Amino acid sequence: MAGYTCDGYASKELFFNTYFANSRRHICYDGFLSQHLPPKRYCLSIASGRAVNELRLMEQGRNILCSDLEAVCFKETLKLFPRYRFVKWDCLNDPPLDDRFECAMSLSLIYLLDYERLRVFFRRVHDALIPGGVFLLDAAGAPDRFLTKLMHEYWLPLEARLARPLFSSYRRLMGRGSAKVLIKHHGFLYTNQEILEIATAAGFRLEALAEMDFETEWERSFAYEHLFKRIAPLRWIFLHLGPKIPYVRMLALRRE
Repeated sequence: MAGYTCDGYASKELFFNTYFANSRRHICYDGFLSQHLPPKRYCLSIASGRAVNELRLMEQGRNILCSDLEAVCFKETLKLFPRYRFVKWDCLNDPPLDDRFECAMSLSLIYLLDYERLRVFFRRVHDALIPGGVFLLDAAGAPDRFLTKLMHEYWLPLEARLARPLFSSYRRLMGRGSAKVLIKHHGFLYTNQEILEIATAAGFRLEALAEMDFETEWERSFAYEHLFKRIAPLRWIFLHLGPKIPYVRMLALRRE
């Protein structure tokens, strides 16, 4: 799959050290999934990507079928993890899978879906589960859209443009050309209530909600990381400027 490399597949230990151990997000996922994923149940992972959390769960004996638009490092993964299973499946557009599942999980996906596609997504997951099945979902992003929009739509682009002359000078000295400012779409953010309203309409009820990995928006700023963080009084101000926002929100939903 585009954007992925296959480094770190020499051993299981290296794989998890490379893609799990230093990722706060994956560690948060693991705690919630380990607690709420029913043992010995047939589970579908939707948009599994590199399947880091899924492979950890498989190592613990969980029965998981991974799915995505295409596999990531399939040969390398299968060599390390013989229990790895993958099916190419577009959860929004492809025909339903032949199997019905007792549980499903989806990480780092729904921020890519606008409101209408999110509604379709929940209906497709509902249809893939047996009655009473569990759906474990990562809400994928901070719930406070005002602060997030302020940072990503205004402050971070301003930082990039202010820093561009410095980076351009450095790149020219290194013979690498001028720096460019790239505009990136950071996805669709939904509050917990918005997600639950769509999930309820699709036939789910909430069983558990956990919020983890709290940060202020300013901690994601280049200026904070490289300037303000080094000055104790300014660091204190920026760490307390605005509420701490949970960047990992996990939901356990039960299919009615």
